[in-house]
Amino acid sequence: MASSTPPARGPYAKTAQRRREILQTAVEVFAEYGYHGSSLREIAARVGLSDTGLTHHFGGKRALLSAIIQERDDEDQAAFADAHLTGVPELVRLNAQRPGLVQLFALLSAEATVAKHPAHEFFTERYERLREQVSGYLSGAQREGHIRADRDPDQAAVVLLALLDGLQIQWLYDRDVDMVAAFDAFYETWLAPPSGLTDQPSDTPP
Repeated sequence: MASSTPPARGPYAKTAQRRREILQTAVEVFAEYGYHGSSLREIAARVGLSDTGLTHHFGGKRALLSAIIQERDDEDQAAFADAHLTGVPELVRLNAQRPGLVQLFALLSAEATVAKHPAHEFFTERYERLREQVSGYLSGAQREGHIRADRDPDQAAVVLLALLDGLQIQWLYDRDVDMVAAFDAFYETWLAPPSGLTDQPSDTPP
């Protein structure tokens, strides 16, 4: 006979909720003070935990940063996985709703260009991975005829990531910058196949 006792989900749900709260607070602290100026003590104080309690959930600042970036990357990858790239404007709109996270990335990615920065290796590996992934998505989009066949996927990945990062920096200075419109203009003029060839495989003769 099956037990009528419900599964003990409460502690797990509370732990997940607590982790999300810590991550959101870490975003705010990192964006406010930068990586070097931030401390686990400040983050712990804002969420009502001791230093030990915070390290129970995350081992340190680098672990917190990794978790924040991984969470964002998981959300962002879906936009590029769409062969039509129609998910990218939605990603841009989403970023406009999370200015703290956008500011954090702009700040830390600039800070970490210094080789001795604790996050330098992390961001180096992240950009290498993103370039490879986006290049793969663009290659698939070319095979399906959704983007121009004469664009080198590796180069296009570099340009696309630079565009998105650059738009976010301008938007942080001036919220009237329309990131979606700018991306759409870029797509139509640089990536979209010539009129009438959409959805035609790239190796199909004219």
